[in-house]
Amino acid sequence: MGRGTSEAVAAVLERTRDADAGVRAYACKVLARSPKGSPVATDALAARLRDEDETVRVTAAVELARRGDGRGGEVLGGLGPVDPNAPYYWELRYLP
Repeated sequence: MGRGTSEAVAAVLERTRDADAGVRAYACKVLARSPKGSPVATDALAARLRDEDETVRVTAAVELARRGDGRGGEVLGGLGPVDPNAPYYWELRYLP
């Protein structure tokens, strides 16, 4: 990994702890674009499973599931019926 890449990942990791939940959720989506074997990205997503904001938790769980990581299963399993107006509705509909 080149210096520019590691700096970019560090910047995104920092955004996963931003005060704004929307920024944290988007950072989870960006992290999910990291190579699947990246433990840094996967562990950062797993850390967001305990986020105070439901959208951030669900986004992290969805992205972990897409990476083949089951750590978000409890978050996803605990959702129950999801309102079609929820910000993560379509992401859940198209999970593998």
